[in-house]
Amino acid sequence: MQEEGTADVVFFDGSVRQPSDFVEMFKNSGARLFVARIDDQDVGILYLTDFDYRTAVIHFCVFKEWWGNPVVKDLARFCLEEILSWEDAAGRPIFDALIGRTPSSNTHAIKFLQSVGLKTVGEIPKLFWSYKDQRSIDGTISYITRGTE
Repeated sequence: MQEEGTADVVFFDGSVRQPSDFVEMFKNSGARLFVARIDDQDVGILYLTDFDYRTAVIHFCVFKEWWGNPVVKDLARFCLEEILSWEDAAGRPIFDALIGRTPSSNTHAIKFLQSVGLKTVGEIPKLFWSYKDQRSIDGTISYITRGTE
């Protein structure tokens, strides 16, 4: 991600400035990381953060060489369906909803989320901090629920 220039877009708040920050994020925050693969090739990552009773925030990062490849959307839909089907030991769903929080200026990411089944709720002014711009920026909220993917 760092070599292809997507790290600054994904971690726009400045929380990950170097590889060790990325490792620490998953060691100390409770976030869960998954690598999306097709055959033997890494397509991207997705990770879950901000767990709350049956919800989590989902984050996607598709590696540049896979941008525009239609199979990526199929893989993302599969991942969403899989995560929303997880159950605990008693057979209860772990997640009822996954939430997307995206800088409103990242229209490609918002369109991608919509194309894989997330519904856009709306925009919240000044939701995020932009490290690059050193100011607050607007954010778009989206979601997908179990049974509607």
